[in-house]
Parts: sequence; C-alpha cells; structure tokens
Amino acid sequence: MMARYPAPMSGWSLIVPTVVDTILTSLAGAIPDKIPAAHHGLLGGAVVFFGVNPRTHKRFVAQSLEGGGWGGRPFEDGESGSVSICQGDVRNGTIESLELKSPILIEERSLRPDSGGAGKFRGGLGIDLRVRNLVEGRWNLHRPRRIDCPPWGLWSGKPGGTADYLLKLPQESEFQSMDASQHLVPLNSEVIVRTGGGGGWGNPLDRDPELVRGDVIEGFVSRHKAQQEYGVVVEGAGLDVDRAATQRLRAEMKIVAAALTQPANASG
Repeated sequence: MMARYPAPMSGWSLIVPTVVDTILTSLAGAIPDKIPAAHHGLLGGAVVFFGVNPRTHKRFVAQSLEGGGWGGRPFEDGESGSVSICQGDVRNGTIESLELKSPILIEERSLRPDSGGAGKFRGGLGIDLRVRNLVEGRWNLHRPRRIDCPPWGLWSGKPGGTADYLLKLPQESEFQSMDASQHLVPLNSEVIVRTGGGGGWGNPLDRDPELVRGDVIEGFVSRHKAQQEYGVVVEGAGLDVDRAATQRLRAEMKIVAAALTQPANASG
C-alpha cells in the first residue's frame, strides 16, 4: 500500500510499536511462557523546543526522545525508561549536551512511580523529564499519548500508565496537560515530558510481597498502590510487610475478584 500526495507520511511510525505489540499478544495463548505484556508503544516522549540563542543569535532546536516502560515478562519485570520496540539505535540526549547546546535547564529526569502496570511481574516504569526554557520560544507538545489505549497487561496483569505533556507558565502554580504544536511560551516556563509505563504480566496478587516491599523502598510503587493493587500492607519506618494483614487483604481481594467474574444468574 502506498500513500498518494497529499497524504501525510511523517507520522507513520507512531503506530508501528503498538502494531508489533498486537501481533505478539495474538500469540500469547499459544506460547504464554514467551510473550510479554504491552510496552509504552510510542516512539518516545519527544522534547522539542525552538528558539533563538541569545549568545549566538542563531535559531536552535532542543530535541530528545525519552524512553518508557516495557511490559512485564513471564519470568521478570519489564525494563524501565527504554526506547520503543522499533527504536533499537535511538538514544535520548544527555542532560549535559542538551544544556550545553541550548538555553534550557533540565530540572529532573526520573522514573515515574506507579506508572508500571501491576502484575506478578510488574511493568517497567515511564519517565518524567522536567525542562525549564531559559528564553522565550515554542514547544511542540502535540504527540500521541495512548490515553484511549493504555499499554495492556497479560494474564490478569494491569495496564501501564499513559503518556502526557504538561506545561506550567511562570505565573502559574500548577502544571496543565497540553496538546499543542509550536506553542509560544515566555522564558522560565516549565514542561514535563511524561512517558508511559509497561503493562503487568500475571495476577498482581501472586507477586512476592517482598518484591512489592522492594518496589516501595525504591520508590517504584507507592504504599497506597502496594495495598490497592497488590494487596500488600507495608507499615512502619522500616517499610516492613505486615504478613497477617497482607494475607487477609489478599484473601478478601480474591473473593471480590471471583465474584466480579461470575456469570450473572439466568432470569426465569
């Protein structure tokens, strides 16, 4: 199939990673011990900022592609902050290089807590890249986010978090989700390029509580999500697992899950 003018072609690759995930998922029933859950499925969170460098008076483009989370696998958690399945030789820009070449400041590049889908094997985490522009310029904040099609889990695994672009102007106190192209902003505006996480593999209630505890200690999973998604109660300054409370909670959650999957009784 060939596109004919004036059909756009520049965005063709945005859907390919999800197509690959779909093909792999179709094989999961036949080879369940080989197929992972879906990954973030986009060609990365795009950092694209245009402006004029006040030192050189030349136009510049600051650009980087940030990775996201991969799906949990039949034997271990998904990778975090990695490029998509179709980007084998693509790397993000180093903080030092981006700041040296363009008048921007990288405030943060960190893994997103709770962005990996819950599962026996957790999905990998997405990234938050927070950037402050030090000159007036234009941000490209118009990219797919998979809000309507989150990276799916397999075998009762939960979907991963979706992507987003957030903007906070100098006079504002909160970040707002944005979908805009060539959006003009004043200096000292801040943008968060947020990438998606991977889906979980397997039932979260089957995950080793000590692995959940480790995720809480590392900041990958919040205490709230540990309890809500995994049925693991973590308490105290030492973040210890309350095994009795965890056992009770998981038993209750399994009863609720079984009730929700029961077919409705036929009416007379």
